[in-house]
Amino acid sequence: MMLIFLLACSEHKVVPCTSDLEIKITDPLAGSVFSYGALLELQAIAKDPCGEELEDAEITLSSNIDQELDIEYIFDDQKERIFFDIKDVLSVGAQQLQLLVVQNDGSSGTDGLEIEIVENTPPEIILNQPQDAVFQDLARVQVSVYDAEDREEDLLLSWKINDVVWDDGPAHADEQGDLSFEHTFEAGCYQLSVEVTDSAGESASATGGFVLWTTEEELSAFTWYADVDGDGWGEEGAEMFSCESLEGYVPISSSFDCAPENPEVYPGAPDYCNDGLDSDCSVVTPTDCYPLGEQMSSTAGAIFEGSGGGFLGSDVTALGDWNGDSYDDLAISADGLSHVYLIDGPIAGNQDLTDEDGFRCRLAVNYAQSKLGDKLLGQEDWNDDGFPDLLIGAHRWSESTFPNPGAVFLLFGGDNSFDCEGTLNLDYEPQSFSTGGQIRISGEVHNAQLGSAITIVPDISGDGRSELLLGASGDNEGGDAAGAAYLIYSSDLSLFEQDAVLEDVAHLKLIGDQAYDKLAATVSAADLDGDGKGDLILGSPEYSLDLDQQGRIQIVYGRDVPLVSSNFSMSSILGLSFYGVEEGAKAGSDIELAGDLDGDGDDELFVVSSGAMSGSGTVHIVPGFYENGGQYLLDDDIGELFSPSARSAYVMHGQVGDQISEIHRIPDINTDGNDEFVVGAPFNSLIEDQAGAAYLLYGGDYFWNAWWDSEGEPLSSINLYDEAILAERTAIFQGERANRNFGRTVKAAGDMNADGFNDVVVAEDNYDAKVYLFWGGGH
Repeated sequence: MMLIFLLACSEHKVVPCTSDLEIKITDPLAGSVFSYGALLELQAIAKDPCGEELEDAEITLSSNIDQELDIEYIFDDQKERIFFDIKDVLSVGAQQLQLLVVQNDGSSGTDGLEIEIVENTPPEIILNQPQDAVFQDLARVQVSVYDAEDREEDLLLSWKINDVVWDDGPAHADEQGDLSFEHTFEAGCYQLSVEVTDSAGESASATGGFVLWTTEEELSAFTWYADVDGDGWGEEGAEMFSCESLEGYVPISSSFDCAPENPEVYPGAPDYCNDGLDSDCSVVTPTDCYPLGEQMSSTAGAIFEGSGGGFLGSDVTALGDWNGDSYDDLAISADGLSHVYLIDGPIAGNQDLTDEDGFRCRLAVNYAQSKLGDKLLGQEDWNDDGFPDLLIGAHRWSESTFPNPGAVFLLFGGDNSFDCEGTLNLDYEPQSFSTGGQIRISGEVHNAQLGSAITIVPDISGDGRSELLLGASGDNEGGDAAGAAYLIYSSDLSLFEQDAVLEDVAHLKLIGDQAYDKLAATVSAADLDGDGKGDLILGSPEYSLDLDQQGRIQIVYGRDVPLVSSNFSMSSILGLSFYGVEEGAKAGSDIELAGDLDGDGDDELFVVSSGAMSGSGTVHIVPGFYENGGQYLLDDDIGELFSPSARSAYVMHGQVGDQISEIHRIPDINTDGNDEFVVGAPFNSLIEDQAGAAYLLYGGDYFWNAWWDSEGEPLSSINLYDEAILAERTAIFQGERANRNFGRTVKAAGDMNADGFNDVVVAEDNYDAKVYLFWGGGH
């Protein structure tokens, strides 16, 4: 605060000498209002009637609030003024200022006035530009400032670029508070901040980002496009420029989304046949597309034909790269002749398996009624040589007149495993585990029918390797045709090289409790309780409890498998049972691992009941959980305690008379990262009487991704044919030959035409059956 005195003493005028000084504050006026911290100038006229100088006078300035103020003053003799610099900042409120001047002779004078000190209003600043701006070559800056007390041109500006002090920025705006300028920087991404400060030390700031570029390549790194439908592709013309990624935006790409509000349509999206939608944004609809809607068997990418009476396609399995040539291979059986055909990929067009040019190798055994290949299972590497191996069931195999003990052959893959030209008789091949070739696991019981079912079991023993579960549905230890199953640890398979006996090698034998139940007519395995151990799942579709042939599925948890080799009746080790819901349902006609469909960490299970719903057939998706001793009908409520995410099974069914027989997982066809499912309906008669059909269900976010609601209740029961006709998330492959039961076998085929997409195989069930290979990538 500055105080100024005007001295008015005349040397020529005679004034009577008095003891009182004449003091008058002339500026500011009484009642003036000042902001807290603002500069305050005071002017006063001081007269000494005696004509004495006031330089030696004692001068004080005080306030009713702040008391005596700390001041410094300087006399200006020429202008007869004294300038005061007040070090204190006056407090907010009504201030009564009192000026007192006392001369050395004791004479004095005083004057006062009232002013108002109010809170200071901070300055204001607006950074008009840049604000997420993009500049070529030069950055443009526009700032506006305002202050209620100070002049705008007196406000101080300070700058930072990317949080670093920038001294090249102007320090003041103009009289109107405006400032505009341009400046060059290197190409890149910048954050500009500017701060304005008033005389009272109050400040305000503003920030803005900008991108500076000189070439198109430099700009593309900071360009983002709106992705309204969340499919990962941006909309042309809906761009933003930013130094960092923006929510709801994606970076520039080689193409733009042609349907910004449809998440199923984008460049390179899976294109599905018969859906009326060009999903991949291509101007021309491609000839290749993923199967969707109705597909006729005659349009298959490849068709295999065999010898009459062979029942070609009794089973089929993908082998993976069996022979080490980097292409997927395939095995197809014709159990009517006990032949298994090994077919090298890739293939193109139809294949005649009566001609040796149509296959790599044809496997056989001595006894043509052995049903060799009734069950096939490939792709697991059992001897750790880096090549997938092949399991072949022959449930009526016999080495002598001892009828139908059955056998399972394990053939090892590799480029030198078999010297096979034409037909190879497995009965004459030596047993060899360590050097490749084959081993044979033979049944030891009359009519045991070992090999009636085969499955791979997730690790139980703790060595990190899969185990093997074999069904022997004719085993009679628990009663005539009560059935049995053998669990063999992978670490023990090499023992069969020395002609070991199955009963001695098997870690666990599970024995049926009731005659004619045919335990293990079907088998599967999964981690149903989420403990990291494989669980054993055994089907008895002909089992009868309260209803004739209602069927039963029994589960033995991996945690309950004993540490030492043992034989158990099923009832003594059983963990959980499910039963068919109606007479003739034949629950357990097929069992397949479904994966974790409800998101609780436990695997779910597909259970086929081929005779349910008056022969339509059903597939129940049974939730995985642990319950020791639980017994349920397939449509029973399970309860939140055991399965909070899925309280009961989800049900799919076919058309009347479909007799759904199989369901299998297909590794991802449409490259969205989700597996698909294929369902066989061999008695479907929509095209021709019992011509058959197969349904392909796509998994994933835009297809079959939800089965239960948030309360754990099934969303609905679906008719597979109705879904296929909608051509939105399901395809139907239609057989065209009457009474050939197309769909009796449905499996994954691997990538047999080397186009990068997994294929689907569907076989008929007849003496002159054919096998149809549908390309996953279309044809």
